[in-house]
Amino acid sequence: MQTERSDEMTKKISWSDAQMELANEYMENDMRKLRNICDPIIRKKNVPNSEYDDLISKGMMVLIESIDKFDPAKGVKFSTYFTGNIKRKFCTWTRDHMTDGRCNYLIDKGKDKIYETDANGNKTPIILQPVSLDYQMEDGLSISEVIPDINNHDEPELSENVERYLNSLTGLERNIADLIMDGFNPKEIQERLHIDEKRYKLIIKRMGSFEKRCIIARKDYEEDAIMDNKTDITTREKCKKESITMESVRKKMTNKTWLFNHPLQRESNQWTTIQIGNLVSDMLQGNPIPPLYLAEQNKDGRGLTWCVDGKQRCTNSMYFLTNKIKVSKKIRRYMIQYLDNKKDENGEIITDEFDVPITEVKEFDIRNCYFKDLPEPLQEKFLDFSFDYILYLNCSDEDIAYHIERTNDGKPMNGKQKGLIKLGELFAARIKGLANTECFRNRCALTKHSDTNGDGNRAVVESIMTTTFLDDWNKEFGRMCDFIKNNATLETFDNFDDLVIRLTDAIDDKQEIWDMFTQKDTAIWFGVFGRFVHIGKDDKRFVEFMAEFAQSLHSKKIDFHNELVAWDDLLEKKNTKDKATVIEKVEFLTQLMYEYFKVSETETKELSDLEFVQKAVMPDATDDDIEEYNDYLDGVLPMDSNLAVHCRQALLAIAAYAYSQDRDVELSDWLTRYNLVSENAAFSRNQMENYRDMMKSFMSKAA
Repeated sequence: MQTERSDEMTKKISWSDAQMELANEYMENDMRKLRNICDPIIRKKNVPNSEYDDLISKGMMVLIESIDKFDPAKGVKFSTYFTGNIKRKFCTWTRDHMTDGRCNYLIDKGKDKIYETDANGNKTPIILQPVSLDYQMEDGLSISEVIPDINNHDEPELSENVERYLNSLTGLERNIADLIMDGFNPKEIQERLHIDEKRYKLIIKRMGSFEKRCIIARKDYEEDAIMDNKTDITTREKCKKESITMESVRKKMTNKTWLFNHPLQRESNQWTTIQIGNLVSDMLQGNPIPPLYLAEQNKDGRGLTWCVDGKQRCTNSMYFLTNKIKVSKKIRRYMIQYLDNKKDENGEIITDEFDVPITEVKEFDIRNCYFKDLPEPLQEKFLDFSFDYILYLNCSDEDIAYHIERTNDGKPMNGKQKGLIKLGELFAARIKGLANTECFRNRCALTKHSDTNGDGNRAVVESIMTTTFLDDWNKEFGRMCDFIKNNATLETFDNFDDLVIRLTDAIDDKQEIWDMFTQKDTAIWFGVFGRFVHIGKDDKRFVEFMAEFAQSLHSKKIDFHNELVAWDDLLEKKNTKDKATVIEKVEFLTQLMYEYFKVSETETKELSDLEFVQKAVMPDATDDDIEEYNDYLDGVLPMDSNLAVHCRQALLAIAAYAYSQDRDVELSDWLTRYNLVSENAAFSRNQMENYRDMMKSFMSKAA
């Protein structure tokens, strides 16, 4: 029936040879290529088997329509265009066929409905209103405006800015973004990712933050920036000096013509209320303040103007101007003099014989005042205040990093904030994204102001060092950042992000465990957890170990480096951030953990490819066998695929099994499908676990 329908439609269309080639490419071999695109999308939507053929039929119709309408002149690959059309069609089908009759009831952990009781004692189940893509956030933007559609067929590939945005997301945020773009509603996403509505909304809010949106470089300010930057890109000038009123600064901030969210910049809210009050006082007096420094950058044909120094002056002035903060009572000078027109008892302005208003000097106490509380002349004086600013011209990414570091040499940035500059733009964005996760922002027992003073960023950097680069630890934050910039990869961050998600889920709301993640020990515990995942036990067992450690194991003496030592003994060392101390603590807790779980040395040792295959499936395997399996996998899987990157040893073992059973051809077909399905999967670091899961899937297909 499907073939007849496609043949019938094909006859109605006058296709070129190129179009016919496309049709044959996707339809030959029992529509193998068409099914390879449709199958993973269908699986994500949990479509009943009875509906499978119907969706494949829909896929054929979309294929024909796509071939008919495809325009190669737009520079877009047909596969990209077609896949986007398939996803949109299947999203519509899912909405129309699988959401009727659903009601999103609020349920407890036992999956029981939660009821509310009215004044008459009647109980009614609480219904959760879904958060749609049009849900308005605090700033009036909808989620759909924030999360880009990466399947937009008008763009052949992800733009640099979208790539940067997606790379700034944590693993959980990326999973949510992928599911949103695949057409899943909030309730379905929560169920799939095992998160509650409250946490989902918090994550969505974080994904749509001002900082995140600006990474995408949305057109509403791109165009303004282009208009604003009238300097000829070929000019030889390095910089120029200008002045600008507070009123104009407000417009540039509101229109996002000036950008204050460069990943290397520290966050807002660094100043105390006293510092802000003193700034307002100086502006109302007309006192000069240090100039602002801005950097002009041409990126992909877009003119961008970044604030590299003066962010706190501008943002805090805006806070006062928009009545979000009032002047502190403890400022240096609070009685502000100003000229005002003299008025009579009726409020009429008094003039001289030439009809010129007569002025008088007045004083006003600005303490505890919002902008709206100021007399009109002082409001005007504040808006007319003139900032001097230096504009650096034609800057590269390296120039901007240089200027941010140079202009903050005097003080402003603390060591944690300044060290972040050494990471570079992409890695700095990933660090900040991780620091804003639930784990580091709300759970770990860091300082009260960790989100603004850089403690969260430092905890993330230190934890990456203990989990991945322990032997290269350095107590100087800047040097660790510099090391990560030169040695880490995006995979490094993905792996650590996976650890954060796993540990957060395992600890859940056990506050007594979270209290152990202090400024001093957060990185230590992450370092130990990074070694725990290799022994293949459930993550909750690690939490069990931490609880036992807090109860009694901290005082247990073990044979450590040929000496009986307890954790309590190590605490007597004063230099907690020294390399030797950090390594010693991680190694001690790791050994204590191994003894607790009765894990042998052979179980903890990282196996070579040959040793792994011998242990998993083929005791008599040789180096020649491993070479043959590697060649086979290179011919079947893209080397940069998620599966190939994270599961190499598991893949070698399953290839060994297939070869031993003469099922290498069957394995090739299974690997092609499994690779598509696992494109965004989070694999275990334990390769034996991955091997067992893959074997179940392979054997299931065979059955």
